[in-house]
Amino acid sequence: MKILEISDLEVQELVSREEARQQSTLSMLASENIQTKNSLLAQSSLFANKTLEGYPGKRFHAGGQLADQLELLCIDRAKALFGCQYANVQAHSGSQANHIVYNALLAPGDAVLALSLDAGGHLSHGAKVNQTSALYRFQHYGVDDGDLINYAQIQELADRHQPKIILCGGSSYTREIDFSAIADIANSVGAYLFVDMAHFAGQVAAGRYSNPLEYADIATTTLYKSLAGPRGAIILAQSSDIGARIDRSLFPGYQGTPSINNIAAKAICLHEASTQEFKSYIDLSISLAKQLCFTLKNRGLELVTDGTDTSMVLVDLRQQMISGKQASDLLERCGIIVNHNVAPNDTRSVMEGSAVRLSTNVMARRRIKDDNAQIIFDIIADVFISLIQEKPFDFKAASETVAHICQRHPVASVLSIEHMEPELSVVA
Repeated sequence: MKILEISDLEVQELVSREEARQQSTLSMLASENIQTKNSLLAQSSLFANKTLEGYPGKRFHAGGQLADQLELLCIDRAKALFGCQYANVQAHSGSQANHIVYNALLAPGDAVLALSLDAGGHLSHGAKVNQTSALYRFQHYGVDDGDLINYAQIQELADRHQPKIILCGGSSYTREIDFSAIADIANSVGAYLFVDMAHFAGQVAAGRYSNPLEYADIATTTLYKSLAGPRGAIILAQSSDIGARIDRSLFPGYQGTPSINNIAAKAICLHEASTQEFKSYIDLSISLAKQLCFTLKNRGLELVTDGTDTSMVLVDLRQQMISGKQASDLLERCGIIVNHNVAPNDTRSVMEGSAVRLSTNVMARRRIKDDNAQIIFDIIADVFISLIQEKPFDFKAASETVAHICQRHPVASVLSIEHMEPELSVVA
């Protein structure tokens, strides 16, 4: 199928093949989603041709009046959706947004307290291989015997190290975080509370997860995970003073020209996240995740934190002879795309991992539910059990079943109009 009217046949072939791959397989990667049709279209608008630097009303290039209106609209939507006083919508990525926050609030060598990578944190939260650890003095808290955040340890480490920032949130923590408790700890040592909500911002927007901006000084999120929007990030705060420091840190500190067409897509995403249709999608994603947890536990498999409060599930393989990498490779043979992950106090390398991270965001966007969802979940459980028990498994039959379900629930795409399903609507 020819999906792009372009003369570059090599690129056209790769785009076609990628569309076919996405249509015939199921992504259960927590860091992926299906971008909505309207935000995809906004990214291809002529705003892509506009170059600007600075902020609305204070630009370094002429011809930006409409771009100013667009950015202000996006800012207003971000503030309204998350109930905050300040928003910067220019950041190109979540990691960059986090660096911008550190640069705004810290001096080199200042102490930061964050969730450790193995307990669910993110590389940009001071991992040794990340540039943040070279610039700032990171200390990491972990989890208790039930893999839940150890709030007593946060208080102990805060008292000992007197951090300038206490950071919570991460990339593989499946339970709701007690922001109030961490805010009390931050206040006790005079630290900023910073929340990275990239993986649960959709639940926050839908009112299904505590809003960190009720407690935190600052928060960041990407828009392409649970929010089902474009690439890029936003930075949110409750203080105009912090906002001014963020603005200076982003431009001219870390970034030159913003992507105006991407800001258009962000604005659409933020509006869509305020709709009832979006709330229904979030509710389905959480319901599916709980159904997946029940299926896996019923088959004798263990889960990190023993369950989930979000759309993310972490299968625990610490007591098994198999690694997360082995399991993720076999699931891919079935057409189910996941990622291997480290688990708390993991003894395996990050390249192998003792966990598998799964998300139901894409399932919910594709409206795979009820019996079809259960078939998928049973296949996932079967793969784990066959690997653990070293029993044969019919990967061909499983992949055909997954492909058949996926074909009945196609990925909406602006490139192949015949695949369109009803979308999250944008009201003019």
